Amino acid sequence: LSNLAIGDRVEVRAYLDGTTVVATRLERDDADDVVILKAPIESVSQPSVTLLGITVTSDLNTVFQDETQTVIDADTFFFLASISTLVRAEGTFDGSGILADKLFLRVCDSHCM
Repeated sequence: LSNLAIGDRVEVRAYLDGTTVVATRLERDDADDVVILKAPIESVSQPSVTLLGITVTSDLNTVFQDETQTVIDADTFFFLASISTLVRAEGTFDGSGILADKLFLRVCDSHCM
């Protein structure tokens, strides 16, 4: 951990224990503009969802999938999305939120973040 620096890209595998995020894996990765965040929805209001306190916003270019990995439209995605639904978001981070290239609904059995 002492070798991590501001601006490093890291992959964190974690799970929620109540309201605490417990990391099970931390790995430094090569630099990349794409960020991936997979977490339960905390709030949802089209065109955005909030995951772990981060607002993820979709636009006309965002690709959506349902839990069966079938491509769906934005209206269907936001109809199916609800609090605690697991979502995988891929996109670019601007320092405060993510502009989503992809928003996927996912199934979680246990410890799936």
